[in-house]
Amino acid sequence: MYRKLIVSLAEYPQYFDDVMGWCYREFWQGPKTDDFELNEFLKGHLDKNKIPCSLVALCDGRPVGSVHLVEKGYDTNPFSPCLTGLYVLPGFRNLGFGTMLIENALERARASGFPSVYLAADENINYYTSRGWTVIAPSDSPDHYILAKRKRIPFFPIGANTLH
Repeated sequence: MYRKLIVSLAEYPQYFDDVMGWCYREFWQGPKTDDFELNEFLKGHLDKNKIPCSLVALCDGRPVGSVHLVEKGYDTNPFSPCLTGLYVLPGFRNLGFGTMLIENALERARASGFPSVYLAADENINYYTSRGWTVIAPSDSPDHYILAKRKRIPFFPIGANTLH
């Protein structure tokens, strides 16, 4: 059985390059972006216990995924805070790491006083709606929608998020 743990990138900066690589390849890379811009974006997530933050999923001590909680999403939606950039390595999908990353981000938002968290999703919309997220509006990006997780954000204590 795997030992699963969610940690803050701020507390475990040794995973910075892994997270940056995933973000760049999966979400950031394009004709008008470079890794310097992403590097600066992620450096803003290194202050402990605040938003923005980046979380890292570990499997037996190895980084296997990440997610980010930011004050504002990538498009011009007015909602805050936003969950963005959920990524889990292909060999570790469907093992609960994505759910653990999301739940930990939601708890951090709740602990910071936010009753709701938002995200923009496209083809992965069913992944989120099956986990209690609600579509609230179309996004400025084509074929994207804004989703919200409102009301009671599930309690997932920071520091008590190890599963064996």
